Amino acid sequence: MARFRGLRAATGFLAYGRWASASDGSVSAGLIYLDEAYDRTGANRQHVRMHELGHALGYSHVEGRVSVMNAQPRYEPTAFDRDVGVLAFQRPPGNRAPDVDPPATYVASLTGHGDGLTWSTPVP
Repeated sequence: MARFRGLRAATGFLAYGRWASASDGSVSAGLIYLDEAYDRTGANRQHVRMHELGHALGYSHVEGRVSVMNAQPRYEPTAFDRDVGVLAFQRPPGNRAPDVDPPATYVASLTGHGDGLTWSTPVP
């Protein structure tokens, strides 16, 4: 997580989150970019931080229900968010919708400084 002076002026967004996936699909790293001025004084800065942490953990935007991961970060985590988090952390790395586990469960490891990672595009 880092604050950047002028991020909002340059991009139009208050923040970005990104995640890196290993070849097995597991999220191995995350980054959060925050607009420095907004992060110091913004009324919803805590919501923005929670939302971007979701992106850094590999979550995308949620539509159709109230969630901390709605495209406009204005909500605290809901019961839905907590339930989804519990379920996600019970699944092995590489699990894909509609809930198909990979052939073998294993622990992903990261060597070097990002070797073999694929970074997502920045998500506001």
